[in-house]
Amino acid sequence: MSPRQPRKRASARSDAASDPTAIFYIREAAELVGVTRAVIRDWERQGLLSPMRGANGYRLYTYDDIERARQIRDLIHRDRLNAPGVRSVLGVTTAPPTDEAGTGNGIEDSDGFGKHIRRLRQEQGLSLRAVAARTGLGASHISAIERSLTRPSMASVGKLAEALGSNFLKLIGSEGVGDDVVVRKDDRPHPSVDFPGMEIEKLNRHGLDLSAHLMTILPGRGSQGSYNHGGEEFILVLSGDLEVTLDETQTHVLHPMDAITFRSSRPHRWRNPGTERTVVVWVDSPPSGFDGRL
Repeated sequence: MSPRQPRKRASARSDAASDPTAIFYIREAAELVGVTRAVIRDWERQGLLSPMRGANGYRLYTYDDIERARQIRDLIHRDRLNAPGVRSVLGVTTAPPTDEAGTGNGIEDSDGFGKHIRRLRQEQGLSLRAVAARTGLGASHISAIERSLTRPSMASVGKLAEALGSNFLKLIGSEGVGDDVVVRKDDRPHPSVDFPGMEIEKLNRHGLDLSAHLMTILPGRGSQGSYNHGGEEFILVLSGDLEVTLDETQTHVLHPMDAITFRSSRPHRWRNPGTERTVVVWVDSPPSGFDGRL
């Protein structure tokens, strides 16, 4: 028996509570579980979730998948278990799959990312100490990133991109360049690297003089430090709150439909200071910021 057509997002919560036969897209599943789509995709890469695939290739989640995802969420956040611990509790015996491209890249499975950082550094004849001096990061921390022993923050990736003459999107594997003028809401490109507690969706595919993203940031998450680069940035808050600190001296708390524009050369850091998820439109011109320096 083929699965029913996924429900509309607006009715997802009531359907999940009352209809065990309902089928949901990843956006709805993430909303019901209270995490981002990036987290859901990472759980799949870890072999903790195995959604169906529709004829169009989209992930389809059942009521049982939602319940399992909630159990995974509680084991991680309430019981402080890591992925192997969750696998043990759930009785998962198969090895985690690689990502959809078969490369195994990703911030949660960051072997490819770490190797890429090491290769760029070695190609330029730079020591760990030299990159540490350029970025302000500890040499041991950079070494741990290269060996995939720790997850770099967005600020750290931005600093590494600038120090290694690369750009943010190249480092995380999502330059998003293409010929389409329109980007549909269910077809937004995602980077192959996931940052815990946030989701990045690219809103434009052209190699233009700007780069636009839709970002969802969970409470307490953010850049984890200041960084700077060339260009200018524009941020519009759609929902939730966003705290932006410039030059380590000016802190602005933005509420829904507030906006801020600043030169990216100013050191800046940001975070979600509230208790609800924050959604923003973030535009960089020229493509720097999340894209790094071209």
